[in-house]
Amino acid sequence: MPGRRAIFILLLCGLLLAGDSRSARGDGGASVLRAGVATHDLTPDRPVLLAGYAAREDALSTGVRDRVYVRAVHLTRGSQHVALVSLDLIGVDADLETEVRHALGWGDDASKRLVLTATHTHSSLGGLSRAPLWRPMTGPFDAELREAVIKATAACVRTAAAATVPVVVRHATREVPALQRNRARDDGPRAPELGVVRLDQENGKPLAVLMRY
Repeated sequence: MPGRRAIFILLLCGLLLAGDSRSARGDGGASVLRAGVATHDLTPDRPVLLAGYAAREDALSTGVRDRVYVRAVHLTRGSQHVALVSLDLIGVDADLETEVRHALGWGDDASKRLVLTATHTHSSLGGLSRAPLWRPMTGPFDAELREAVIKATAACVRTAAAATVPVVVRHATREVPALQRNRARDDGPRAPELGVVRLDQENGKPLAVLMRY
């Protein structure tokens, strides 16, 4: 799943970036690449289940050391829109993506693409999936908490979409094999290439950095 999703993100970026790193300097408004960013807090105001700790046997959280967030980068060029979203969760399912699209009012509009990813933290919200296979990892389903995550994610995307500015795209790749291992076999396959896309404002200041590793 992570590998396929990373490839999908690059394909979506490719549709918008269309080959020229000077994307913001087109002759017409329709050709200008714009980007906006936003961050919203996901930290609940009550004890909740934590995902990724089956041995805790559905014990609730006892406090907050670090707050958890949803972050969005909204890219638009002409009539095309892509929202790349990262949530501080152990994972996201396809149903969550569908429900966020519904909350945004995007429906089946093919010109608006949404990609949800997770930082895969084991110290964040549980109870977000209805799927029985997720039950040992995330705990019993918490409909109220899931709805709060959907609303916060949609609000974050809207904030990013409302704050777009022209951007210039810069990108680079390199191999960093020392940061990676194959957990199944020491001599097993790896994908050591690190890809970075930086979105710079016209004044040269970075607006966002997207990483694929």
